[in-house]
Amino acid sequence: MAGTGRTWGLLQGLVQGVRTSAMRAQLAERARRAVGEVDGVRSVQLVLTRTGSFRTTLQGEIALEATERAEALCVYDAAMGAVVSLLHEAELAPWGPEVGIGAIRGLLPTGDVLTGKDIAPRLPGRGVPLPEITASAFASRYGLH
Repeated sequence: MAGTGRTWGLLQGLVQGVRTSAMRAQLAERARRAVGEVDGVRSVQLVLTRTGSFRTTLQGEIALEATERAEALCVYDAAMGAVVSLLHEAELAPWGPEVGIGAIRGLLPTGDVLTGKDIAPRLPGRGVPLPEITASAFASRYGLH
């Protein structure tokens, strides 16, 4: 019977892994819906990917309605807040906050592009590729920990 405990533990781990995989599969769609609800967002295209270093990243574009940079920055900030809040939900712990979101860009109708560095200039800088800047790097900006 000693092996029964180990078998049960392996089964629990397998079930947890399947549950996590299912949540990851739904994550891009959940993020698209959350961002799409932000006033001033025209459209959203987000995909969940893996980097060469096996990090999970959420990448894509948020098309903004505002043509003025200051107004667009406010909308982009709110949209990124929606993504960061989603990734900090308890059901996504512990991996949600570690999803890279730095490559989510805000697009103005004028062709200008916004990145996470525009709303949080003190994000990790040199040597950290934008896609690998995680949701946890933005947590304090949105009152999350």
